Amino acid sequence: MGLNIERFDEDYLYGGGMPDKSFVEKHGIRSILYLVPEYERGYEKNSGNDAEALGLKYAYLPVDAGKVNPELAETACTLLGGLPTPCLVVCASGRRAGALLSIYDARTHNLTPNEAQEKARQMGLTFLSSPALLPWAMAAIESTSTK
Repeated sequence: MGLNIERFDEDYLYGGGMPDKSFVEKHGIRSILYLVPEYERGYEKNSGNDAEALGLKYAYLPVDAGKVNPELAETACTLLGGLPTPCLVVCASGRRAGALLSIYDARTHNLTPNEAQEKARQMGLTFLSSPALLPWAMAAIESTSTK
């Protein structure tokens, strides 16, 4: 799998592919949240060992875009909140990673679904075109927005 990583904000990066040592050092990565299920094309069997060999904290949360639910959003946000930053969130294409980071960002900054969607649009996040991920992300954001 090739490396296709973008910066979400000062604490989080997202995209597809596992980084090498030079990328980790250049961006100061301290942890990885890996979202690719074992059965999916692009799954990197040794991702946990590779991350640990680079001195990174590693968490694995398989996310199937067709089976997203509110509990998954809660689990992902809890994991993200506990990982040292900068943290790289990895999936095959960046869609699931971008959706999860948008949920986490909206909860952290108390954004409404509309505000979060506009921010994602300005950032060019591709989950916005996903018939499964967009409604999931917006529902997860709505469930915790206090505005």
